[in-house]
Amino acid sequence: MATSKPNNFFAGIFKSIKKIDKDSNGFVTMEELDEIFREWYPLEMEGKTLNRHLKKVYGSVSNRNLINYKQMKAEVLGKVKLPTNDSASA
Repeated sequence: MATSKPNNFFAGIFKSIKKIDKDSNGFVTMEELDEIFREWYPLEMEGKTLNRHLKKVYGSVSNRNLINYKQMKAEVLGKVKLPTNDSASA
């Protein structure tokens, strides 16, 4: 399911996450997030888990099985410089 266009890559992952967050509260379960990562990174995720790290960094204080994906998205997009269409075609 991964795309060959780098500037659409993160958008696709976060769209997948947003579809799951039906009530738009910014949280998804660890299981839902794990499923999305496995969908986008099947080979890299084989035999691995991100549960401990994601729960520690983005887990809800009241329910550690809920992951604050809005916080995760803001941090990822704040650290990653995505190529623009101009730089991708250069």
